[in-house]
Amino acid sequence: MNEKTKERVYLLICVFCVSMCAVLVLSMLNDTPVPIESGASEHVPPHQRQLNEVQSTPGTAERMMITEEYFSKMLSQYLPSGFPAKQISADIDASGIITLQARIARGDIENYLESNGISMNFKQQLMMSALPSDFDFSVAFACSTAPDGGTLLAVPEKLAFNGIEIEVGEIPDDLLDAIAAAANNLLLGTDYYFTDIHFTDGAIELTANAS
Repeated sequence: MNEKTKERVYLLICVFCVSMCAVLVLSMLNDTPVPIESGASEHVPPHQRQLNEVQSTPGTAERMMITEEYFSKMLSQYLPSGFPAKQISADIDASGIITLQARIARGDIENYLESNGISMNFKQQLMMSALPSDFDFSVAFACSTAPDGGTLLAVPEKLAFNGIEIEVGEIPDDLLDAIAAAANNLLLGTDYYFTDIHFTDGAIELTANAS
């Protein structure tokens, strides 16, 4: 397989993965309670309640903490049946970057496409057969709130396929626009008005006002 074909294969998989990762991240953040340690019986402070409690306290600001461990766990739970990604993990950096990593098997992709009635033409089948049997994928999102609050923005900053970086500029603009639109639609359709997002190494703190 020549370099040009290899790059096209990598880009094809990256577009697929970044689309699914964006959906997972935004869906999870749209309906995520504050993580509580397993077996813990501690009182949850009023300023760190679960998201569903925020809805019942109109006019107040609430802070919601999301840790890396809880983030990774919830992402796995949001995966549709048969989704071709394993060993999903999240890394949250104080700079505002969330990096998702996953291990993907070529056979799992083929089975997933087939089970969902997605057929590939001959050229696509050739490209799929050129993939390694197993590979790693990672995508880093830069997250922030919009200047006027209310929406959470998640923009792909860095992609890597088996350790090979892919230019984010190679991703179609329509896909990036769709990710932004999905973020806005999800958050505007809830009873929360996000006013701030704060990152620490290993956790996210969202501040929201109930409408």
